[in-house]
Amino acid sequence: MIKKLKSISWVLVLALLVAFSPGSVRVNAAAEIVIDPGEQFQVFEGWGTSLCWWANAVGSWKSETKKNEVLDLLFSPTKGLGLNIARYNIGGSENPSHEHMRAGGEVPGYQVVKGVYDWTADAAQRSILQGAIARGVNITEAFSNSPPYWMTYSQCTAGSTNGLSNNLYDDSYDAFADYLTEVVKHFRDYWGVTFRTVSPINEPWTPTAWKAGGNQEGCHYDVDKQNQIMTALGRKLVEKGLTTKVSGPEENFIDWNVSAYNAYDNTSKGYISQINTHAYNGSQRGQIRALAIGEKKRLWMSEVGWGDSGGHNHNDMSASMEMANGLIQDIKWMQPAGWVYWQVLEDEANNSNWGMIHANFTGTEEYYMTKLYYSFANFTKFIRPGYKFISATDDKNAVAAYDEATRKVVFIVKNDSDSAVDYKYNLGRFSAIGSTAKAYRTSPTENLVQLADKSVVNKSLTDTLPAKSITTYVIEGAYPSNNRILNDSDVGTGANKFNFTGNWGYCYDYATYYWDNHYSGNANDYFTVSFYGTQVKLIGSKDINYGYAAVSIDGGPETTIDCYRTTRAGQQTLYQSPVLPRGQHTLKVRVTGNKSFLATGTVVNADRVDIID
Repeated sequence: MIKKLKSISWVLVLALLVAFSPGSVRVNAAAEIVIDPGEQFQVFEGWGTSLCWWANAVGSWKSETKKNEVLDLLFSPTKGLGLNIARYNIGGSENPSHEHMRAGGEVPGYQVVKGVYDWTADAAQRSILQGAIARGVNITEAFSNSPPYWMTYSQCTAGSTNGLSNNLYDDSYDAFADYLTEVVKHFRDYWGVTFRTVSPINEPWTPTAWKAGGNQEGCHYDVDKQNQIMTALGRKLVEKGLTTKVSGPEENFIDWNVSAYNAYDNTSKGYISQINTHAYNGSQRGQIRALAIGEKKRLWMSEVGWGDSGGHNHNDMSASMEMANGLIQDIKWMQPAGWVYWQVLEDEANNSNWGMIHANFTGTEEYYMTKLYYSFANFTKFIRPGYKFISATDDKNAVAAYDEATRKVVFIVKNDSDSAVDYKYNLGRFSAIGSTAKAYRTSPTENLVQLADKSVVNKSLTDTLPAKSITTYVIEGAYPSNNRILNDSDVGTGANKFNFTGNWGYCYDYATYYWDNHYSGNANDYFTVSFYGTQVKLIGSKDINYGYAAVSIDGGPETTIDCYRTTRAGQQTLYQSPVLPRGQHTLKVRVTGNKSFLATGTVVNADRVDIID
C-alpha cells in the first residue's frame, strides 16, 4: 500500500485527503425524499381485486380448509393482504354448444335460457364473495364482460365474429340492462349484498380483443352503444328502486376512458357515479383525474395487472417492480379513491408471473405464493382505508400516506435498479415525529420481512435499499404542522376547502397550474377558504385576458390585485396577507368584473392557497 501511495501524485493525494476529511461532501450522497403532510391529496377507500376467473375455480374446491386459507391470505387484515374491495363478475352464460374458455373463464350466468333465471348458478364465485365480505370487504362492485350469449349476434360470449363490431343485438339493450339489474336486486334481497356500483361493459373498444371462439368473455361496444347501455342500465336501477349506481367505461387505455366518457350525453353521464379506468396502457392520468373532479365523480383504477416478464418464476421480482412503478404513478398522478388489481390469484398452469398467488384451477387443490404477493402486501397492509395520501417528493419511487386517527405516517419506497441505493427521508415538515420507524422489506431474498427498527434523528431517517426491493416505513406519533398547500380541487364547505360561489369553470394543465385550475370572469363570483394559521398566500396565474380580483380577510376591507400580464405565467404569488393573530380566518377572493385597459378579459383564477402558521 505504501509503495502505491508513493507513486501517486501529490495533487491526487491532496484531493483524496479533502474528499475524506470530516465535513466534506460525499460524492455518492444519499438521495433525499421529503415527506410533506402539508400537501394532502385523496382520501383512500382501499385496495381490491376482481373475482373472475379465480373465484369460479377456487370457489369450487372441495377442501374448505384450503379455500379458507386463500380467503385469509387475500382479505384478512391480520392474516393477509387486507383487501376491502371485491368486484363480482356477473357471467354471461356461454353457449352450451361451445367449449373454448380458459380454466375458470366460463363464468356461469343466471339466465342460460331466455326468460328463465337460475339462482343456483355461480355458487362458487358467490361463496368467495361471501367469504371475502366476512373477512372485511366493505365495498362491492358488480361488472359484466359480456351479455348472455343469446343476446349476441355471434351467439358467443367471447365476442363478435370479427372482433370489431358491436355484439349485443340492437334491440337487446333494455333486456341486457334488465338482466343486470335483476341480478343486482336478487343479491340485495336474497343474499344480503348491496353492490355500490355496477359496470355493464369491460374494455369495450379494444380492437380485435373480443372475438368469437376466444378464451374469455368480452363484448365490443362503439361509443354510441356504450352511451346506450349506460343510460338503459341507469334507468332500470332507478325503476327498481335500487341504490346501486352505474360505473364505467373500463377501457384498457386511460386515454380512451377520457375520450369515451366525454362522448357520452348528459343523460348517460347523470347515471354514472364512478369513473372506472384500467391502467394497462395510456398516459392521461392527470386528465382523467381532472375529468372526475370536473364531473364530480368518484374515480377508481379498477383493473390492471403484470406478469409477462420474468418467465414463470414464483421468486422473480420483475412483476413486483412493474406493479410498484404502476401503482405509484397511479396513486400520485391519477389519485384514485380505490386501486383494484385484476385477479390476484392465477392458474399455475398458465406458466407466467401473472397473479400474486398461483393455484391449480384444475386437479389438486394446491396454491403457491409469489414475490408479487409480498410486494403488494408492502402497500396494502400499511396504507389502509381512510388514510390520506400526502407528498413524497420522489415522483417515481415513493408514495406516502397519513392517518390522522392513529397519527401514523407510512411511506413506501422502491429501488428497481441493479444496485443498492442510499436514501435520506426528510420528515422536517412534521411538527413532531416518533423516534423510531418500523420497516418491512420485500426483495429477492426477503418476503415482507420486518427489519430492525430505524432511528429517526432530528426528524430525519437514512437507510440503504438493496437492488430490486420495496421497503415500507411506519412511524407513529406523527403530527403535521399547520403549514399546508391547498389545491383548488379540494372543494367543500369546511376548513381547508375551496368554497366556490357562482359559475366557475375548471380545467387541467400540469405545465401551468398546480395540478389544475378554477376560473371565472363573471362579476361577483367568488370563493372562500377557511383556514387556521397566521398568514395566507394566494397563488394563481396571470394572463392577457385576466382582470382585477378583490381579496379580503375575515370580511375586512378588500385589496384589489391585477391579474393581467402580456404573456401567460402560472403559479404566481398574487397576494400575501399581513401576519394575522394565530387562529381561524377566512380568505375571500371576488371577481370584480373590471380590468386594466390593456387586458382583453376579466378572468380571475383559483389555483392554490398556501397557509402559514
